[in-house]
Amino acid sequence: MFTKARPVRLSLLGLFIASTIHMAHATDESAPTEMDLLQLKSHAEAVLPPLAIGKQAIEQSLTHQSGLQDAKMQEAEAQLRAVGEHEWTVNAATRQRRFRMDGTRANDYEVGVSRGLRLPGKVTLDNRLSEQHRALADTLAEDSWHEASRLMVNRVLECRKAAQLLAISTVNVKAQTVFVNQQTQRVKQGDIPAIELMHSENELQRMRKDEQAARIQLLQLRAALETDFPTLAATSPGALNEPCSDQTLSTPWPDISPTSQAALIARLQSENHALRLLEQQAQLAKLTSERSRLDEHADPTVGLSVTTEQSNLERILGVQVSIPIGGAARQSRTALAQAQSQRLSLEALQLRRNVANSARLALAQYEALRAQYALAQASLHTQELLVEKRLRGYTQGEVTHTDLNLAQQALNIARREAVESQFALDTQGTLLMIDAHWLLQMDEHHP
Repeated sequence: MFTKARPVRLSLLGLFIASTIHMAHATDESAPTEMDLLQLKSHAEAVLPPLAIGKQAIEQSLTHQSGLQDAKMQEAEAQLRAVGEHEWTVNAATRQRRFRMDGTRANDYEVGVSRGLRLPGKVTLDNRLSEQHRALADTLAEDSWHEASRLMVNRVLECRKAAQLLAISTVNVKAQTVFVNQQTQRVKQGDIPAIELMHSENELQRMRKDEQAARIQLLQLRAALETDFPTLAATSPGALNEPCSDQTLSTPWPDISPTSQAALIARLQSENHALRLLEQQAQLAKLTSERSRLDEHADPTVGLSVTTEQSNLERILGVQVSIPIGGAARQSRTALAQAQSQRLSLEALQLRRNVANSARLALAQYEALRAQYALAQASLHTQELLVEKRLRGYTQGEVTHTDLNLAQQALNIARREAVESQFALDTQGTLLMIDAHWLLQMDEHHP
């Protein structure tokens, strides 16, 4: 059984209390220009942890740190492309001669140095490859930050939702316990049959099971938060389900105008990391195929050697040039590189189409969740009034216990749906701003 008062939004961790809305909180955060998009960004900021704490948690997350290692690999590849693969080779040899005619001996020595030389055109192309590897490294670092920020939003809001659902279950158990105690007295007085008390006690047991399940769910989600973002979880107060201040926003999530929708869709496409990565990889593969075509003509190796013979009686200075003769193997490598480049280009084209569809779908889901949230709130209000009337009628003997029990169960479902629709909308709206890079961007000075 439930009380009349609607539950306030609760938070799992004290740090998740909504911070003050900042319209220009940091110079590295870009900002939309349309008013409804500004409101959308403000709402997204309100459901996030404080900016400094959130960025620190993302910085130290394994998701981002792993991406930084991928970026370092590309930086190393860029350096390798810039300097080339050829190295200096130094060789030295000593020989001893013995003449059969008179049995005399002579010592010979040889010292040489050689190195492969890149043919004209290869150095220029290698520099372009180096620049492309560095661009790919930057995108990998940004992408890992972006994925970590999305994960943080999901972890935080999942914990908040679980905390609020647990609070609802706790309120239900307390209210039902009071109701069972009241019915126990009425049974003793002969006002109601004992069978109604039995039904109420069974309902109380079910509510206690729901409360325990909600508590376990909260523990699991908090453990996931601590695993992925230990820095964020470490700043929390003690209790897992400590009530926090009401986070209900003063204004609803905004309706996005057609003009703003077009701007947001364009932004979601242009800032999509998966597409940018694939296009950069396709460009890198194209340059690699061009480099492989140039490699069909092998680089020459040029060397200089100094030789002494007959115990330094003769001195010889020599120049050596060697060129591998290219063949079918080099041509096959070129064909393989070209096929890989073409495949990646086709994949990038397909992904660009998918990204456009996904952006439009994300906007449609946001609008659908806004409508669902409004319906859930209206249904909750109706159910609260209905239970109040049914309870009053039951007290006066005008409503059966079964009708009252069904109304209470419907109210419980309505409250859960209201919470779930609320956090689904919070999540979708916040992720839209993050995916558009209008929120939680990586700092420019980031290593």
